[in-house]
Amino acid sequence: MARDHPASSAEGEDSRHLIEVKEIKGKGLGILAKEDIQRGTLVLSEIPLFAFNSSDGTTDAALLSAFSTLPSSKTEAYLDLHAYLPPDYPAENISKEGWKVLGIYSANAWAGGVVNLGSRFNHSCVPNVHLSHDPRTSIYDFRLVRDVKAGEELTASYISLFLTRKERQDNLLRWGFECACPACEHTIDGKKIEEKRIKLRNLYQEMRTVQYNAATDTQLLKLYRFKYQQIAALMRSLGLVSSFLRKSYYEAALISAVLGEGKMALSWAEKGADIMMCLYGERQSYYDLDQKVIIQLQAAVEGSKSFHFGDIHWPAGWGQDFPN
Repeated sequence: MARDHPASSAEGEDSRHLIEVKEIKGKGLGILAKEDIQRGTLVLSEIPLFAFNSSDGTTDAALLSAFSTLPSSKTEAYLDLHAYLPPDYPAENISKEGWKVLGIYSANAWAGGVVNLGSRFNHSCVPNVHLSHDPRTSIYDFRLVRDVKAGEELTASYISLFLTRKERQDNLLRWGFECACPACEHTIDGKKIEEKRIKLRNLYQEMRTVQYNAATDTQLLKLYRFKYQQIAALMRSLGLVSSFLRKSYYEAALISAVLGEGKMALSWAEKGADIMMCLYGERQSYYDLDQKVIIQLQAAVEGSKSFHFGDIHWPAGWGQDFPN
């Protein structure tokens, strides 16, 4: 399988020497490329300065108590980050420093953790950086989803890619700003982009929970595949790369295999594997699963007998949707 991205780094290693933090007009601090950087590059890999599980209804007091146990080196780095709390945040009886700690967590936490350099990525609704978090190691990886030029800003999306402009702007009020990226501009081009994103959102909502199997009606399978292909085409045209693009390719591959179309299944599987590599690198289990499927599909397509879905051993977990 051809790849146009570099091999991944080992866990905990990155290419941060290729990026720098600089003041960006109208945005405060942000991250810029010091030189041209290739798609798929792991530009940053960090463990959090502070991690806190706030999903179980814990209180601000519990978060502040956990923060108080940090070593001074991490405390200083944490308190240097941007803080923001919504005006209606119920922060009564909280000290000025406590307010700042809560504001930094609110503005910078990804999956419960606040990273140092990674918190400097500004938002874009058309990001060129993908964040993934491995809960087993607590490592946060930031990879490029497309080539960037020297001097170009590196951005991540703080919110779902599958929202309308209004939904995105409403969500971004949590960080106290309005997005002015190309997808949010009130221009002719911005209107065309928004029309595509509304169509993408509707397809995403429709297809994210679709289920099928080898017994599903052939015409329905073809319709599902067509819609996954539409999603992939829209995401590509909009410059959006995420795990759902990878999922769309994998689903198209599976449906093609069920329909007995081996060459088509192989083509879609290779596209999905390429996106997986771009987003996650050579994480052993993900990479191995892709290779097992592709090698089998290649052999089946090149073989003398007709292709059949049942001839492929589909590994458990292949094609599953990843949360990041």
